[in-house]
Amino acid sequence: MKVVLLLSLVLGLLGTGCKKNETNSGGNSSTPTIPTVTTANESVVTSNSLTTGGNVTSDGGSAILARGVCWRSINSAPTINDTKTVDGVGTGTFSSVISGVSPFTAYYVRAYATNAVGTAYGNEIVVLTKPGLVLSVTDVYEENNIRKCDLQISIKGFSDPSSLAVTQTGVCWGKSQNPTTADSKVLSGPVSVIYTRFTLTLFFGINSTYYIRPFATTSAGTTYGNQVTYTTGVDIGLSHEGGIIFYIDNTGQHGLVAAPTDQGTAVPWAPGNLFTTVTNASSYTDGVGNTTKIITKYGASGSYAAKLCKDYRGGGFTDWYLPAADQVFRMKIHQDVIGGFHGSAFLANYYYWSSSENNYFSAWGYELNPRYTTVSAFDKSNLLYVRAIRNF
Repeated sequence: MKVVLLLSLVLGLLGTGCKKNETNSGGNSSTPTIPTVTTANESVVTSNSLTTGGNVTSDGGSAILARGVCWRSINSAPTINDTKTVDGVGTGTFSSVISGVSPFTAYYVRAYATNAVGTAYGNEIVVLTKPGLVLSVTDVYEENNIRKCDLQISIKGFSDPSSLAVTQTGVCWGKSQNPTTADSKVLSGPVSVIYTRFTLTLFFGINSTYYIRPFATTSAGTTYGNQVTYTTGVDIGLSHEGGIIFYIDNTGQHGLVAAPTDQGTAVPWAPGNLFTTVTNASSYTDGVGNTTKIITKYGASGSYAAKLCKDYRGGGFTDWYLPAADQVFRMKIHQDVIGGFHGSAFLANYYYWSSSENNYFSAWGYELNPRYTTVSAFDKSNLLYVRAIRNF
C-alpha cells in the first residue's frame, strides 16, 4: 500500500512539471509587444494648422508611455525623430493639433504609440494645407544704434494675391512667449504682391529678452509666423525710459539719458530779477542736487532752465533735471546719437545751460556746436538752450 502511494506522488509531481514546461514553451501570449495604433483622418485643416489624432487599440501588454502624431513634408513615413505632438498616455482615441505648418503644403502624418518595448506607427495620411500667407522674421539687428528686423511675407497657393485681402501686416513683441497684436507692435502695411520684404524699427528697453513674431490680418483673422528671441544690453544711443542713453557708469547697468528734444531755446538761468541771487548749486557733477537747490531758491513760478527740466515729463517720468557742467560735457560728446541738436552750421553758437553756478550773477554754459569746445560763464539772465536729463 505504501509503495502504491509513493508511486502516485512521484507521478503527480512529474505531471505537474510537464504542464509547467508546456506553458513556458508556448509563452508568446505573456511576452509584451509594441502597441497597435491607427491614424485618424484629418478633421480641420487651415493654412497653418491641422487637426488629426489616432486610436491606440492595444498596449501590447505594456503600459503606453507616450502617444501622438508625427509629421514631415519632404518624405513619407515620418517617425518620432521628426516633428511630433505628445498627447497623453494609455489606450483609446486621442486628438492632435499640428500648428506652425506652411500654407499650401503636403504633409505626411502618422499616429504613434510608445511602450517599454518600442514605438508603433499607424497608417500614413497625406494632408494638403490650405493656401495662405508665409510669414517670417529673418533677422533682428542694430543699425546706427536703432534696433530693426527684416520681415518677409509671401502668399502661397493664390494666383491672385488680392483675393486674400490682407489688411494689416507687421511684427509684434513682448517679454512673454507667443506675443500677439495685443502686445507692442509695429505695422508694415497691407500686402498686394506675391512676395514682399519690409524693414521695421523696433523699440525695446535695455537688459531684457524679447519674443518677436510677424503677423498678418485678413477677413478670416490674424495669422502669426515664426517666433524669434532677442536679448538687449545697455548701449549708448539706445532709447530708454523716455530718453536716449549717453552715459553708462562703472556698473554697466546704469547711467544717464537725455531728452530727445530741447526743453527751451531762449531760456534764462534765473527768473526775473533774481539773476544776482546765489543758489549754492556749485557741483560740477551732481545735476540733481543743483536743480533742487536752484528751485528751492527761485521758487516754482516763472520760466527758467532748472524749472523747465524739472517740469518735463518725458516717458512719464518726473525726475528730470538740469545737468551739471560735467554732465553737459558728456552729453556734448554723444550729441550725434542723442539727436535733436542743431548740427554744425558754420560759425553758429548753440550754448546750453548747465546747473553749475559760477558765482552770484553767472552760471556755466557749453557750446554744443561740434565745431567748438567752448565753455563759458554767462550772466544768469542770458537766454540759452536747455536740455533735460535723468538717471536710470
